[in-house]
Formats: sequence, C-alpha cells, structure tokens
Amino acid sequence: MAATQKETYLRLLGYVLPYRRTFGFAILAMIILAATEPAVPALMKPLLDGSFVDRDMDTVETVAILLVGVFAVRGLTGFLSAVCLAWVAGKLVMDLRTAMFDRLLSVPARFNDGNPSPKLISKVT
Repeated sequence: MAATQKETYLRLLGYVLPYRRTFGFAILAMIILAATEPAVPALMKPLLDGSFVDRDMDTVETVAILLVGVFAVRGLTGFLSAVCLAWVAGKLVMDLRTAMFDRLLSVPARFNDGNPSPKLISKVT
C-alpha cells in the first residue's frame, strides 16, 4: 500500500527533529523577513506624500535611516534563513543516505545478486 503525501511528509519531517533548533531559527528568520516586507512601502509613503515637495529634510533623513535599517534586517534574516535551511537540508540528505546505506548492508546477499551495483548506487545517490 502506497503512503499518502501527508504520511510521507510527516515521516520526512521526523528526520528534521534532531535539527529542530536550527530549523526553527530559519523559520523565525523567514517570519521576520516576511514581516519587514510591508515596511518598505510604509516608509516610502511619507516621502511620496510630500516630504520632498515640502522640503522636510528631517522626515527625509529619518526615513532614509529607517530604510537602511529595514534593508539591513532583511538582508541579515534572508541570509540566516538561507544558510540554516541549507545546513539542515545537507544534514537531512546525509542522514537519509546513511540510513539507506545501512539498510543496504543489512539486506540478504540474494538481493544484491539480483540488483546491479549501478542501480543500487543511483538509488543511494
């Protein structure tokens, strides 16, 4: 009986448990990144609504500093989420390959005789 997509997803999610802190940190970084998305248009609104026309340099300077801050936060959180997810993904692939290799070592010799080596290697890879 074939596993459903949900069952497969939950089974694979079980492999993430040893790395849940890093995975959770990546998710938190993505949430912060998404939360800063509407900040850019919100900060541009005062500029477009007349700060340039009225020559209100205090508002222009404040908005410029805030925009630099928002983009710094966005850059940092985007970088951290990408690095953390790549690390977790690499660890997951290594764990799955190790589990598959261990399984291949425990199967009977008859199985190995009936399957060509390149086929088995491509499955592990």
